[in-house]
Amino acid sequence: MPKAPAKVDPAKEAAKAAAKVEKACNDLVKACKDDALSKAKKAVESGAEIDFDATGTGSTPMHIAAGFGSYDVVNYLFSVGGLPSIEKKNGKAKTPLDVAMQVGEDKIVRLLKALLKGEPPPQEAAGDDDDEDEDEEEAYPVNETSTGGKPAAPPLKATAPEAAEVVQVAELTTKLQSLSFSTAGKLGISLEKNVVAKVGDAGTQAADKGVKPGWVLFSIGGTEVEEDKAAIMKQAAAALKLTPAGVEFCFQVPPAAAPPVEID
Repeated sequence: MPKAPAKVDPAKEAAKAAAKVEKACNDLVKACKDDALSKAKKAVESGAEIDFDATGTGSTPMHIAAGFGSYDVVNYLFSVGGLPSIEKKNGKAKTPLDVAMQVGEDKIVRLLKALLKGEPPPQEAAGDDDDEDEDEEEAYPVNETSTGGKPAAPPLKATAPEAAEVVQVAELTTKLQSLSFSTAGKLGISLEKNVVAKVGDAGTQAADKGVKPGWVLFSIGGTEVEEDKAAIMKQAAAALKLTPAGVEFCFQVPPAAAPPVEID
């Protein structure tokens, strides 16, 4: 007698699909920072949307790619999303072009201006250095994930308004970190709304996985969380009950504070 086909659990399948899309979105964000064209293509083919809010402040992958000077990825995202992808504004009413101008990514500025005019992309190598005077040194606040781009013009030392702009752009460098938690052990996370307030002692899952206070819990099992501790705990319990072997918790990791550094 033939075996009956295995029953498909719609909830589990939906959770798997959501986890796959969430991973694809995380991969796309990383590709946007690294100008990794093949990885960006793979992420989009795996289900990553190109216009999702990647930072929690309205910045899309295109904003991130523009801010990190990722020429090839910017060009690719435009080929997929067209004009809406470069006209969209983030929570600070800035377009990807605004972001590129703000951080001095001249190649991206030229590229986006050409695309907005309906012109072909400028023929220039993605790795070329736009800076003509290599003898000048400029103090410019950057964080550990910055591309190291210079301000577009003097002065040699960053002024207060420039420093404020860099703080705003730092939102684009917020990393998304996905970690799998299971029912095999204590989670070890204390929340204040959806922000990690305290991490448990060594041996708890959060401590062993490197979770830090200040991380913002963004989603559980591919579903965004509310800014409410009780609702989050209920959501986590339901997700772990459904998939006790492991549920993806996605955190937004704020950029590490870094002192200003001089860039040649």
